[in-house]
Amino acid sequence: MSRFYINGAAGYNQEDVLESIRAIRPQIKSLHLRVDGLRCAQSKLALELIGNCIRRNTSIIEVCISDYNILDPRTGVNQDPVSVIEPEEWEAFFDAVSQSRSIKRIVFTSCFLWGHILKLFGIPNLECVEFHDCLITRQTASAIRRVSCLQTVTAVRADYWDGTDEEDFIASLNHNHKLEFLGLLEFNIREGEATALGDILSDPQSIVKKLHLVRCTTDAPLLLLQNSLVNNASLREVVLGLSQVTEGGWRVVSDILSSRVTALKVLSLRWSEIDDESAGALANGIAHNATLEELNLSSLKLITPAGWMSIFSSMGSPNLPLKRIYLDLNDTISDEALSLFGEVLTAKNDTIEEFSLYGCRRITAVGWADLTAACLTPMPNLKELHMGNPNFRDGALEKLSSALHNKPCLKKIHLRWATMATAGWEALSKALCDTSSVDGIRESNHTLHQIVVHPLVSLPPNIVKLLSLNRSGTPSEVARLKMIEYSEKITVESLVNDQPTTQLKVVPHVIVRLVKDGNNQNALYHFVRNQSYLFQEASRNPSDD
Repeated sequence: MSRFYINGAAGYNQEDVLESIRAIRPQIKSLHLRVDGLRCAQSKLALELIGNCIRRNTSIIEVCISDYNILDPRTGVNQDPVSVIEPEEWEAFFDAVSQSRSIKRIVFTSCFLWGHILKLFGIPNLECVEFHDCLITRQTASAIRRVSCLQTVTAVRADYWDGTDEEDFIASLNHNHKLEFLGLLEFNIREGEATALGDILSDPQSIVKKLHLVRCTTDAPLLLLQNSLVNNASLREVVLGLSQVTEGGWRVVSDILSSRVTALKVLSLRWSEIDDESAGALANGIAHNATLEELNLSSLKLITPAGWMSIFSSMGSPNLPLKRIYLDLNDTISDEALSLFGEVLTAKNDTIEEFSLYGCRRITAVGWADLTAACLTPMPNLKELHMGNPNFRDGALEKLSSALHNKPCLKKIHLRWATMATAGWEALSKALCDTSSVDGIRESNHTLHQIVVHPLVSLPPNIVKLLSLNRSGTPSEVARLKMIEYSEKITVESLVNDQPTTQLKVVPHVIVRLVKDGNNQNALYHFVRNQSYLFQEASRNPSDD
């Protein structure tokens, strides 16, 4: 999303700012106001005029405000960022912005949410609110209750004042039957907060689809939320990253996965404290699930290879519709466990769209060879894959390259930590363009668009060129371009064998392309020499163009 900044930097001219806002291009969707920058004497702006410009510009859908700290109530000290501007000016600014009908999202960062700034909660079509390191008051909770269209709420590291707390904040979201996303990061969830959250999730009219509880969950809240989560049919995504949960809490997650009413499609447990016993509980839930499409188990440091074997065995369940699997930065995945994961990919070959296994340092060259061999299975929907550690070498890339022909949707390969010499790149080059024959070129891969390697590693120039060609058109168009570029024994029939009625029309374009490229004179000669039947066709139809 393109952004426009008002940060009050020295030298700002009020008229320039106003004209800039009036002239914001349609692609500029977000406006950022950094209050801290308005301390400069040179940057005193007519806030009401700015607010009215924002109100009238219908391309602006997001407003981000940072460092609005008119008063720190914990110390009673006025804060410099706002004290240079009169409260009446702020009131006029917020009044004007609150009348915008295009703004749908507000992001508050390091703001004291009290007083005039709360007028922004009156924006008619406000759908999303984010709080980052803010001081939330009782007035904040009251303002949130009045937002009728609110669909998304995220709160990160909030402090509380004026008799309010986390429980009151969560309770302010209850009875909002349009809320679809609730994200709480570094949030202190105790019994009261868990009860308030459970009330939201248990409401028959609740349509909350995404619940993110990051670095704020222990066993106690999950146990209190068990009934609300297990019997919830609206949740589609649950994120419990960086959670300090033991086996008891993970059994709750297992019960959610096993629930007959669950519609859960995405589960992320990245950076959580999961040991082998907890892994066994999760594996049981995964094995009995029939809805999960995305599973993120990255950076789980406590699971041993035996625990991974249990989890991978459960992923092979025939009813599990997994499409995306993330297993990054897991140093305890062994070659033996990886072999079992290869069997999962083979079993899910019709549904798998993306999988990621980068930075798993225990995997050896043998393990990578086995996994890439499993990739020989056709995967018609695979779009992206991530592999690699220093043991991912030429042999693995050679096998992976030989599997590209049956991956028609694969667009991106990440090999960020891989170590290749020459043979692997040569195999990949041949997979992208087999110049041994015209048929070889036609049957090469024409859909792979990008290969990501370590920033200090450069892709071979021929690979860069072939990937660029792959991005230049449809597979059939790319195949023709490669034939023109790389085949000296080329005929127009090879270019348009599936469209014979367009043969005469294609020839001029082929010749123009070859003439423009001075390095292709030899190919031009061979191309023209091989088109004798076209001259015969022209002699029979002298009036044709």
